[in-house]
Amino acid sequence: MRFKIWILALIFCTVFGASASAEERTLSGEISVTAQHLNLEGEKAKFNEYRDIRDGFYGDLNLQYESGNYYLDFRASEAGRKTQSYELTGGKWGSFRYDFKYDQLPHNFTYGARSFYSGVGGANLSYPTPPTTDISTWSSFDYSVERRNYAGGFKLDKIKPFFVDVSIAKETRKGVYPLAAAGTTPGGIGIELPAPINYITDNYKIEAGYARNPLFLAVSYFYTKFSNDNANLYFQNPASTATVPDVLT
Repeated sequence: MRFKIWILALIFCTVFGASASAEERTLSGEISVTAQHLNLEGEKAKFNEYRDIRDGFYGDLNLQYESGNYYLDFRASEAGRKTQSYELTGGKWGSFRYDFKYDQLPHNFTYGARSFYSGVGGANLSYPTPPTTDISTWSSFDYSVERRNYAGGFKLDKIKPFFVDVSIAKETRKGVYPLAAAGTTPGGIGIELPAPINYITDNYKIEAGYARNPLFLAVSYFYTKFSNDNANLYFQNPASTATVPDVLT
């Protein structure tokens, strides 16, 4: 593996702050913007296996606000990239608090992969009969899966020593992943299948309880649901003369 990397970055950073003591309000934060140019020779997918370094701009933001007992904190990291994340927290001291989060992360395997199958990205893979050996006519795509997380929560503390805590989270995974299948059994050819990934996981949690030293009592309920939009992958088998496609679960 060989890399030649050239990165030119221009960073603009601003720090700001403001306050009004009469109203007990404060605002502070920091903003940075980066312009980047990349020249890469080598396995680009491996270089960016779990990141997103490319030409363009991205930024970071950190913002805090307070007014009396109320507070707000917002953070953004690598905004504009496929590795971006955002977090917002706020509430009122001793009364309630809430938070929202979002982040994403790619997993890149191969850029510019090719397959004689058409329909890549879906659950039905087919090809003209017989499949052509002219690689230039094959489908071009990326073996890559992107994960995205969404989460939010709310906690009520005002009814102390009792409390209520509710949270919701969702994770999605979408992309194309390489799988293998045997053309015949036993022995025979092996087939590389560009399998679609479209997973969704939902999580829900609610908790209520009593907390006063030295006693802590809580009752919680947690529910999770996983769904897969493509439970079966149908594909034509070059080693078979059957008119119906093979199925990979």
